[in-house]
Amino acid sequence: MVEQKVSVVNSSGEKLIGLETKPSVEQPQYPAVIMVHGFYGNKDECGIFTTIVSALAEQGIVGYRFDLSGCGESEGSYAETTLTKLAEDVESILEFVESQPSVDRVRIGLIGFSLGTTAILALRPRNIRCLVMIGSVAHPYEILQVLFDEGFHPQGVSSRLTSSGKRVEVGPQFWQDFQRYNLIWQMRSLRVPTLFIHGEKDEIVPRTEVDALFNAAAEPKELVIVPGDKHVITDLASITKAIAWLEQYLK
Repeated sequence: MVEQKVSVVNSSGEKLIGLETKPSVEQPQYPAVIMVHGFYGNKDECGIFTTIVSALAEQGIVGYRFDLSGCGESEGSYAETTLTKLAEDVESILEFVESQPSVDRVRIGLIGFSLGTTAILALRPRNIRCLVMIGSVAHPYEILQVLFDEGFHPQGVSSRLTSSGKRVEVGPQFWQDFQRYNLIWQMRSLRVPTLFIHGEKDEIVPRTEVDALFNAAAEPKELVIVPGDKHVITDLASITKAIAWLEQYLK
């Protein structure tokens, strides 16, 4: 595979930094997959996305993974983020990928992880072929309120320590913006083949969240509950299932 750094400017004028991973075998155009990370995550997403792009390249599919605004190498302040802004980032990335001469723009899929699933649903892109949702979130306000715990201050600055020990802050607009969306309705209107993958022992997002979205999703759809896994999926069989789903609908 061949990997290179790429960038795109979002609707706020901020540069988003990403990686393009192409198959080593040249072809006129490739199907493509865009990966959308979770809350204050990055383009590697705990190694999940790194594993996926390598597997995609072996199947002749180009992978794109970006740091959303305020995360990783990208510009912007996460303290100013909202679900709407994250969705706009995804839209800018999608437009960039569609504009690449080496990409077949009618064969593009998306993978969302955790809060990344909500960004995809908020955008509700119409021109994608298929979707993989990992650790899906249907009610982000309620899930994140629990995650912030004592740091939850919806009228002021909310803060929490991430699993890597970094402190992240968000303003009141972060919580207010969630009220604009009914993500179950958004899922119902996004009529693309969707694979849901969820850890059996997810300690952050309960099973009821993915069940609500799965029930709203159109056919064809499939739900994989990974025995023993928590929020971060480590089961290679599930990753293989995701690759097979993308290959089925993109190739």
